[in-house]
Amino acid sequence: MTPPTPQPGFTLLELTVVLLILVALAGVVIPFTQGTVDQAACQATDATLAAVKEAIMGSGAGPGYYSDMGNRLPYYRDGSGNADCHDDTAAGGDPIYHLHFLFNVSATNSTPKKSVCPKSLQSFRPNLALGWRGPYLQNGGGKLADPAKLDSSFSDTTHHVAFDHKSSTFQNDFHVLDHYRWHNPIVLQVPTSGTCSGYPDPSWCARLVSAGPDGALSTTLANVSATNRGDDRVLFLRIPDPYPQGNLPCARK
Repeated sequence: MTPPTPQPGFTLLELTVVLLILVALAGVVIPFTQGTVDQAACQATDATLAAVKEAIMGSGAGPGYYSDMGNRLPYYRDGSGNADCHDDTAAGGDPIYHLHFLFNVSATNSTPKKSVCPKSLQSFRPNLALGWRGPYLQNGGGKLADPAKLDSSFSDTTHHVAFDHKSSTFQNDFHVLDHYRWHNPIVLQVPTSGTCSGYPDPSWCARLVSAGPDGALSTTLANVSATNRGDDRVLFLRIPDPYPQGNLPCARK
């Protein structure tokens, strides 16, 4: 019987080299995979922003919320003693813009209750082709899993948002969430002062804003043209983006 031919094994040096190669490859694959995930989240968020814009402003397929509601964006008023909605001519708080009203004409689980304004258009009036006839979005809306975990910018009503998203008052409302790991709510910002790139009123610079991958809103209401947006994803509703640089590209980092 012929004895088996001995097979050469790996030397310690060869094993060390193989191990170093595997470690190096792991260092390449992990950032590449994370970059792919970030790029996909960015692209999905941009697509969601575009879908929300179409739901509000309409498209070739038909009118959206804005036209149905007499050229108004989704809002309610939170005035003193208000349990529902003040008409534009009534005494009350400033408009509080909220994407909840793309899904539901009211927020009955909130305290106080909130209903879309103006009251006269809370139901569709076929003879005028005016009034709420939603939902304007069939999916994509959800409640915040844990509002307390939102970045503090989502409660900054002076600079970033129209209402405190971290407040329990809004925990049962519907929001449109972005696709980054934080799944933050997309914010509807409508500037009330300043100049909107030559347009007659600052509200022309109304825009949808996602906080982007860092989960914090950089775009402020006072920055009417959104020139300081950081990694936010910003989509203007009524005009082209007045900031020439626009959003950061979705390319892998």
